[in-house]
Amino acid sequence: MKNKKTTVIKSLTKLSIARRNFMDIVENVIRAIKFESPEYVPMEYMAFHLKNPYELSDIIELSYGSSKFWKPSRPGETEWGFIFDTAGGRAWGMGRPCSPPLTSWDKLDAFSVPDPYQKERFEAPIYSAALGATLPSAKMQIDYWKKKKYILGGLSLTMFSLMQCLRGDTMILIDMYKNRDKVEKLGDMLLQHHIGLIEMWSSYEADGVIAYDDWGTQRGLFAHPKLFREIFIPRYKKMVQTAHEHDMHFFLHCCGYIYDAIEDIINAGIDVLQLDQPELAGGGGISGIDRLAKTFGGRICFMAGVDIQATLVKGKLVDIENEAKYLIEAFGSFDGGFIARPYIGPQAIGLASDSPQYQIMYKTFRTWGRYPKKLG
Repeated sequence: MKNKKTTVIKSLTKLSIARRNFMDIVENVIRAIKFESPEYVPMEYMAFHLKNPYELSDIIELSYGSSKFWKPSRPGETEWGFIFDTAGGRAWGMGRPCSPPLTSWDKLDAFSVPDPYQKERFEAPIYSAALGATLPSAKMQIDYWKKKKYILGGLSLTMFSLMQCLRGDTMILIDMYKNRDKVEKLGDMLLQHHIGLIEMWSSYEADGVIAYDDWGTQRGLFAHPKLFREIFIPRYKKMVQTAHEHDMHFFLHCCGYIYDAIEDIINAGIDVLQLDQPELAGGGGISGIDRLAKTFGGRICFMAGVDIQATLVKGKLVDIENEAKYLIEAFGSFDGGFIARPYIGPQAIGLASDSPQYQIMYKTFRTWGRYPKKLG
Protein backbone atom coordinates (compact mmCIF):
# COMPACT_ATOMS: atom_id res chain seq x y z
CA MET A 1 0.00 0.00 0.00
CA LYS A 2 2.78 2.44 0.91
CA ASN A 3 4.63 1.78 -2.35
CA LYS A 4 1.48 2.41 -4.37
CA LYS A 5 0.85 5.68 -2.56
CA THR A 6 4.42 6.82 -3.16
CA THR A 7 4.13 6.05 -6.88
CA VAL A 8 0.88 7.86 -7.50
CA ILE A 9 1.85 10.83 -5.36
CA LYS A 10 4.96 11.36 -7.49
CA SER A 11 2.74 11.29 -10.59
CA LEU A 12 0.61 14.23 -9.46
CA THR A 13 1.17 17.61 -11.09
CA LYS A 14 1.49 20.65 -8.84
CA LEU A 15 -1.11 23.37 -9.17
CA SER A 16 -0.32 26.85 -7.91
CA ILE A 17 -3.00 28.62 -5.90
CA ALA A 18 -3.10 31.35 -8.55
CA ARG A 19 -4.40 28.89 -11.14
CA ARG A 20 -7.72 28.80 -9.33
CA ASN A 21 -8.53 32.00 -11.20
CA PHE A 22 -8.25 30.37 -14.65
CA MET A 23 -11.75 28.90 -14.45
CA ASP A 24 -14.87 30.31 -12.83
CA ILE A 25 -15.19 28.84 -9.32
CA VAL A 26 -18.84 27.82 -9.69
CA GLU A 27 -18.22 26.25 -13.09
CA ASN A 28 -15.23 24.36 -11.71
CA VAL A 29 -17.27 22.85 -8.86
CA ILE A 30 -19.98 21.79 -11.30
CA ARG A 31 -17.42 20.19 -13.60
CA ALA A 32 -15.97 18.24 -10.68
CA ILE A 33 -19.43 16.93 -9.77
CA LYS A 34 -20.28 16.01 -13.37
CA PHE A 35 -16.90 14.49 -14.31
CA GLU A 36 -16.34 17.15 -16.97
CA SER A 37 -12.63 17.95 -16.62
CA PRO A 38 -12.45 20.58 -13.88
CA GLU A 39 -9.30 22.65 -13.72
CA TYR A 40 -8.53 21.90 -10.08
CA VAL A 41 -9.94 20.20 -7.01
CA PRO A 42 -12.62 22.46 -5.52
CA MET A 43 -12.73 22.73 -1.75
CA GLU A 44 -15.09 23.59 1.07
CA TYR A 45 -12.97 24.96 3.88
CA MET A 46 -14.40 26.72 6.91
CA ALA A 47 -11.55 28.94 8.09
CA PHE A 48 -12.94 29.82 11.52
CA HIS A 49 -9.72 31.62 12.42
CA LEU A 50 -10.35 34.29 9.78
CA LYS A 51 -12.72 37.24 10.05
CA ASN A 52 -14.54 35.86 7.02
CA PRO A 53 -14.52 32.05 7.42
CA TYR A 54 -15.66 31.56 3.80
CA GLU A 55 -12.73 33.48 2.33
CA LEU A 56 -10.64 30.46 1.32
CA SER A 57 -13.55 28.21 0.32
CA ASP A 58 -14.96 27.52 -3.14
CA ILE A 59 -18.24 26.37 -1.60
CA ILE A 60 -20.43 28.42 0.73
CA GLU A 61 -22.59 26.10 2.84
CA LEU A 62 -25.52 27.87 4.45
CA SER A 63 -28.19 27.01 7.01
CA TYR A 64 -31.78 28.07 7.53
CA GLY A 65 -33.23 29.34 10.80
CA SER A 66 -36.22 28.80 13.05
CA SER A 67 -39.68 30.27 12.60
CA LYS A 68 -40.19 33.72 14.11
CA PHE A 69 -43.34 32.31 15.70
CA TRP A 70 -41.46 29.66 17.66
CA LYS A 71 -39.53 30.15 20.91
CA PRO A 72 -37.75 27.40 22.88
CA SER A 73 -39.35 26.52 26.20
CA ARG A 74 -36.18 24.97 27.62
CA PRO A 75 -32.41 25.13 26.93
CA GLY A 76 -31.33 23.28 23.80
CA GLU A 77 -34.86 22.73 22.52
CA THR A 78 -35.33 22.53 18.76
CA GLU A 79 -38.34 23.48 16.68
CA TRP A 80 -38.99 19.76 16.21
CA GLY A 81 -39.50 19.31 19.96
CA PHE A 82 -36.40 17.34 20.93
CA ILE A 83 -33.40 18.74 22.81
CA PHE A 84 -29.73 18.98 21.91
CA ASP A 85 -27.85 18.43 25.16
CA THR A 86 -24.44 20.13 25.11
CA ALA A 87 -23.50 19.13 28.67
CA GLY A 88 -23.90 22.66 29.91
CA GLY A 89 -22.00 24.08 26.97
CA ARG A 90 -18.98 21.84 27.46
CA ALA A 91 -19.63 19.84 24.28
CA TRP A 92 -18.74 21.54 21.00
CA GLY A 93 -21.36 21.50 18.26
CA MET A 94 -25.01 20.57 18.28
CA GLY A 95 -24.79 18.20 21.22
CA ARG A 96 -26.54 14.91 21.90
CA PRO A 97 -30.20 14.64 20.87
CA CYS A 98 -32.48 13.64 23.74
CA SER A 99 -36.10 13.94 24.95
CA PRO A 100 -37.72 12.66 21.74
CA PRO A 101 -41.24 14.08 21.28
CA LEU A 102 -42.78 10.98 19.68
CA THR A 103 -42.62 8.76 22.76
CA SER A 104 -45.74 7.03 21.45
CA TRP A 105 -46.99 6.58 17.90
CA ASP A 106 -50.36 7.78 19.21
CA LYS A 107 -48.86 11.27 19.04
CA LEU A 108 -48.05 11.08 15.32
CA ASP A 109 -51.33 12.39 13.92
CA ALA A 110 -51.12 15.51 16.07
CA PHE A 111 -47.39 16.01 15.48
CA SER A 112 -46.63 19.32 13.79
CA VAL A 113 -43.85 19.46 11.22
CA PRO A 114 -42.17 22.91 10.94
CA ASP A 115 -43.25 24.90 7.90
CA PRO A 116 -40.28 25.01 5.50
CA TYR A 117 -41.80 27.76 3.35
CA GLN A 118 -41.51 30.60 5.87
CA LYS A 119 -39.21 33.21 4.35
CA GLU A 120 -37.88 34.44 7.68
CA ARG A 121 -35.96 31.15 7.98
CA PHE A 122 -33.80 32.38 5.12
CA GLU A 123 -34.01 36.15 5.57
CA ALA A 124 -33.35 36.65 9.29
CA PRO A 125 -30.02 36.29 11.16
CA ILE A 126 -29.37 32.70 12.20
CA TYR A 127 -28.01 31.48 15.52
CA SER A 128 -25.55 28.62 15.05
CA ALA A 129 -25.43 26.24 18.01
CA ALA A 130 -22.34 24.63 16.51
CA LEU A 131 -20.47 27.95 16.36
CA GLY A 132 -22.13 29.60 19.33
CA ALA A 133 -22.65 32.73 17.25
CA THR A 134 -25.31 34.61 15.31
CA LEU A 135 -24.68 34.58 11.56
CA PRO A 136 -26.00 36.80 8.75
CA SER A 137 -29.12 35.50 7.03
CA ALA A 138 -28.82 32.97 4.24
CA LYS A 139 -30.27 35.51 1.80
CA MET A 140 -27.67 38.10 2.76
CA GLN A 141 -24.87 35.59 2.28
CA ILE A 142 -26.26 34.45 -1.06
CA ASP A 143 -26.65 38.02 -2.30
CA TYR A 144 -22.98 38.62 -1.49
CA TRP A 145 -21.49 35.34 -2.77
CA LYS A 146 -23.82 34.50 -5.66
CA LYS A 147 -21.95 33.70 -8.87
CA LYS A 148 -18.65 34.17 -7.02
CA LYS A 149 -18.77 30.84 -5.20
CA TYR A 150 -20.89 27.68 -5.25
CA ILE A 151 -23.87 28.07 -2.89
CA LEU A 152 -24.83 24.92 -0.98
CA GLY A 153 -28.08 25.05 0.97
CA GLY A 154 -28.25 22.93 4.11
CA LEU A 155 -31.26 20.69 4.78
CA SER A 156 -30.00 19.94 8.30
CA LEU A 157 -30.81 16.49 9.72
CA THR A 158 -32.93 14.45 7.34
CA MET A 159 -34.89 11.19 7.23
CA PHE A 160 -33.27 8.46 9.38
CA SER A 161 -31.16 10.79 11.56
CA LEU A 162 -34.14 13.04 12.17
CA MET A 163 -36.30 10.01 12.99
CA GLN A 164 -33.72 8.98 15.59
CA CYS A 165 -34.15 12.39 17.23
CA LEU A 166 -37.94 12.30 17.06
CA ARG A 167 -38.46 8.73 18.22
CA GLY A 168 -35.20 7.76 19.95
CA ASP A 169 -32.22 5.73 18.69
CA THR A 170 -33.38 2.34 19.90
CA MET A 171 -37.10 2.76 19.29
CA ILE A 172 -36.81 3.77 15.64
CA LEU A 173 -34.73 0.67 14.92
CA ILE A 174 -37.38 -1.52 16.55
CA ASP A 175 -40.08 0.38 14.68
CA MET A 176 -38.45 -0.31 11.32
CA TYR A 177 -39.23 -3.98 11.97
CA LYS A 178 -42.38 -3.86 14.10
CA ASN A 179 -44.13 -0.60 13.20
CA ARG A 180 -43.17 -0.24 9.57
CA ASP A 181 -46.42 1.53 8.64
CA LYS A 182 -45.77 4.26 11.22
CA VAL A 183 -42.21 4.73 10.04
CA GLU A 184 -43.44 5.04 6.45
CA LYS A 185 -46.03 7.63 7.49
CA LEU A 186 -43.44 9.67 9.39
CA GLY A 187 -41.12 9.34 6.39
CA ASP A 188 -43.75 10.89 4.14
CA MET A 189 -44.23 13.78 6.56
CA LEU A 190 -40.48 14.44 6.65
CA LEU A 191 -40.25 14.09 2.87
CA GLN A 192 -42.70 16.93 2.32
CA HIS A 193 -40.71 19.10 4.73
CA HIS A 194 -37.42 18.31 3.00
CA ILE A 195 -38.89 18.95 -0.45
CA GLY A 196 -40.16 22.30 0.79
CA LEU A 197 -36.66 23.27 1.90
CA ILE A 198 -35.22 22.23 -1.46
CA GLU A 199 -37.77 24.41 -3.24
CA MET A 200 -36.98 27.33 -0.95
CA TRP A 201 -33.24 27.04 -1.52
CA SER A 202 -33.96 27.04 -5.25
CA SER A 203 -35.98 30.24 -4.91
CA TYR A 204 -32.88 31.87 -3.39
CA GLU A 205 -30.74 30.55 -6.27
CA ALA A 206 -28.63 28.00 -4.43
CA ASP A 207 -26.51 25.75 -6.65
CA GLY A 208 -27.06 22.61 -4.58
CA VAL A 209 -28.44 21.23 -1.33
CA ILE A 210 -26.89 18.94 1.27
CA ALA A 211 -28.69 16.47 3.53
CA TYR A 212 -27.21 15.20 6.81
CA ASP A 213 -28.18 11.61 7.51
CA ASP A 214 -25.85 9.19 9.32
CA TRP A 215 -26.65 5.57 8.49
CA GLY A 216 -23.63 3.75 9.86
CA THR A 217 -21.97 2.58 13.03
CA GLN A 218 -18.25 1.83 13.11
CA ARG A 219 -18.88 -1.67 11.74
CA GLY A 220 -21.94 -1.49 9.54
CA LEU A 221 -25.34 0.03 8.88
CA PHE A 222 -27.72 0.64 11.77
CA ALA A 223 -30.16 -1.81 10.17
CA HIS A 224 -30.20 -4.30 7.30
CA PRO A 225 -29.45 -2.67 3.92
CA LYS A 226 -32.82 -3.92 2.67
CA LEU A 227 -34.64 -1.66 5.14
CA PHE A 228 -32.71 1.43 4.08
CA ARG A 229 -33.33 0.45 0.45
CA GLU A 230 -37.07 0.06 0.96
CA ILE A 231 -37.81 2.89 3.40
CA PHE A 232 -35.36 5.69 2.68
CA ILE A 233 -34.03 5.33 -0.86
CA PRO A 234 -37.44 5.91 -2.55
CA ARG A 235 -37.84 9.11 -0.57
CA TYR A 236 -34.32 10.23 -1.39
CA LYS A 237 -35.11 9.64 -5.05
CA LYS A 238 -37.97 12.12 -4.74
CA MET A 239 -35.75 14.67 -3.01
CA VAL A 240 -33.07 14.27 -5.66
CA GLN A 241 -35.66 14.56 -8.41
CA THR A 242 -36.91 17.81 -6.89
CA ALA A 243 -33.38 19.20 -6.67
CA HIS A 244 -32.60 18.23 -10.26
CA GLU A 245 -35.88 19.72 -11.51
CA HIS A 246 -34.69 22.99 -9.99
CA ASP A 247 -31.21 22.68 -11.57
CA MET A 248 -29.49 21.93 -8.27
CA HIS A 249 -27.15 19.13 -7.23
CA PHE A 250 -27.90 16.87 -4.28
CA PHE A 251 -25.19 16.19 -1.69
CA LEU A 252 -25.50 13.60 1.09
CA HIS A 253 -23.38 13.61 4.23
CA CYS A 254 -23.36 10.15 5.74
CA CYS A 255 -21.11 9.01 8.60
CA GLY A 256 -20.15 5.53 9.70
CA TYR A 257 -19.48 2.35 7.76
CA ILE A 258 -21.97 2.76 4.90
CA TYR A 259 -20.18 0.82 2.16
CA ASP A 260 -23.13 -1.58 1.80
CA ALA A 261 -25.52 1.29 1.06
CA ILE A 262 -23.48 3.25 -1.49
CA GLU A 263 -24.80 1.34 -4.49
CA ASP A 264 -28.32 2.31 -3.43
CA ILE A 265 -27.20 5.90 -2.83
CA ILE A 266 -25.91 6.03 -6.40
CA ASN A 267 -29.13 4.48 -7.71
CA ALA A 268 -31.08 7.23 -5.92
CA GLY A 269 -29.36 9.73 -8.21
CA ILE A 270 -27.39 11.49 -5.47
CA ASP A 271 -24.63 13.57 -7.03
CA VAL A 272 -22.12 13.94 -4.19
CA LEU A 273 -21.39 11.69 -1.20
CA GLN A 274 -19.68 13.50 1.66
CA LEU A 275 -17.60 11.31 3.98
CA ASP A 276 -15.51 12.31 6.99
CA GLN A 277 -14.17 8.79 7.61
CA PRO A 278 -13.27 7.39 4.17
CA GLU A 279 -10.85 4.86 5.63
CA LEU A 280 -13.69 3.25 7.60
CA ALA A 281 -14.79 1.56 4.36
CA GLY A 282 -11.66 -0.58 4.25
CA GLY A 283 -11.67 -4.35 4.43
CA GLY A 284 -9.84 -7.45 3.29
CA GLY A 285 -6.47 -5.73 3.45
CA ILE A 286 -7.65 -2.87 1.21
CA SER A 287 -7.76 0.70 2.49
CA GLY A 288 -11.10 2.45 2.61
CA ILE A 289 -10.04 5.06 0.08
CA ASP A 290 -8.86 2.40 -2.37
CA ARG A 291 -11.99 0.31 -1.92
CA LEU A 292 -14.33 3.25 -2.43
CA ALA A 293 -12.47 4.50 -5.48
CA LYS A 294 -12.19 1.07 -7.08
CA THR A 295 -15.87 0.21 -6.61
CA PHE A 296 -17.62 3.56 -6.95
CA GLY A 297 -15.12 6.00 -8.45
CA GLY A 298 -16.43 7.72 -11.56
CA ARG A 299 -20.04 6.92 -10.63
CA ILE A 300 -20.55 9.42 -7.82
CA CYS A 301 -18.53 12.45 -6.78
CA PHE A 302 -16.82 12.00 -3.41
CA MET A 303 -16.41 14.92 -1.02
CA ALA A 304 -13.92 14.20 1.75
CA GLY A 305 -10.91 15.26 3.73
CA VAL A 306 -8.20 13.40 5.58
CA ASP A 307 -9.86 10.79 7.80
CA ILE A 308 -10.94 12.37 11.10
CA GLN A 309 -10.71 9.13 13.10
CA ALA A 310 -7.33 8.02 11.83
CA THR A 311 -4.71 10.06 10.01
CA LEU A 312 -5.90 13.58 10.87
CA VAL A 313 -5.86 13.00 14.64
CA LYS A 314 -3.26 10.22 14.92
CA GLY A 315 -0.85 10.79 12.05
CA LYS A 316 2.19 13.00 11.61
CA LEU A 317 2.02 16.04 9.34
CA VAL A 318 3.70 14.11 6.54
CA ASP A 319 1.04 11.40 6.87
CA ILE A 320 -1.70 14.01 6.55
CA GLU A 321 0.00 15.49 3.50
CA ASN A 322 0.34 12.09 1.85
CA GLU A 323 -3.27 11.11 2.49
CA ALA A 324 -4.51 14.43 1.09
CA LYS A 325 -2.50 13.79 -2.07
CA TYR A 326 -3.79 10.26 -2.27
CA LEU A 327 -7.42 11.37 -1.98
CA ILE A 328 -6.87 13.54 -5.06
CA GLU A 329 -5.39 10.62 -6.97
CA ALA A 330 -7.88 7.97 -5.88
CA PHE A 331 -11.15 9.89 -6.23
CA GLY A 332 -10.10 12.47 -8.81
CA SER A 333 -8.87 10.11 -11.52
CA PHE A 334 -12.12 10.15 -13.48
CA ASP A 335 -11.98 13.55 -15.18
CA GLY A 336 -13.41 14.91 -11.93
CA GLY A 337 -15.21 13.21 -9.10
CA PHE A 338 -13.57 14.72 -6.02
CA ILE A 339 -14.24 17.75 -3.83
CA ALA A 340 -11.91 18.35 -0.89
CA ARG A 341 -13.56 19.08 2.43
CA PRO A 342 -11.48 19.38 5.58
CA TYR A 343 -13.75 18.41 8.47
CA ILE A 344 -15.96 21.42 9.25
CA GLY A 345 -15.98 20.77 13.00
CA PRO A 346 -12.30 20.85 13.99
CA GLN A 347 -13.07 21.66 17.64
CA ALA A 348 -15.01 18.40 17.94
CA ILE A 349 -11.80 16.44 17.32
CA GLY A 350 -9.51 18.63 19.41
CA LEU A 351 -8.13 20.74 16.57
CA ALA A 352 -8.66 24.20 15.09
CA SER A 353 -9.01 25.46 11.54
CA ASP A 354 -5.57 27.08 11.81
CA SER A 355 -3.87 24.13 13.53
CA PRO A 356 -0.82 22.64 11.76
CA GLN A 357 -2.90 19.61 10.73
CA TYR A 358 -5.50 21.76 8.99
CA GLN A 359 -2.94 24.08 7.46
CA ILE A 360 -1.01 21.23 5.85
CA MET A 361 -4.25 19.65 4.61
CA TYR A 362 -5.47 22.91 3.06
CA LYS A 363 -2.09 23.70 1.53
CA THR A 364 -1.76 20.20 0.06
CA PHE A 365 -5.21 20.23 -1.54
CA ARG A 366 -4.54 23.66 -3.04
CA THR A 367 -0.97 23.02 -4.14
CA TRP A 368 -1.41 19.53 -5.57
CA GLY A 369 -5.01 19.91 -6.65
CA ARG A 370 -4.62 19.35 -10.37
CA TYR A 371 -6.97 16.61 -11.45
CA PRO A 372 -4.84 13.77 -12.92
CA LYS A 373 -5.79 12.27 -16.23
CA LYS A 374 -8.29 9.44 -16.20
CA LEU A 375 -6.55 6.17 -15.40
CA GLY A 376 -7.45 3.04 -17.33
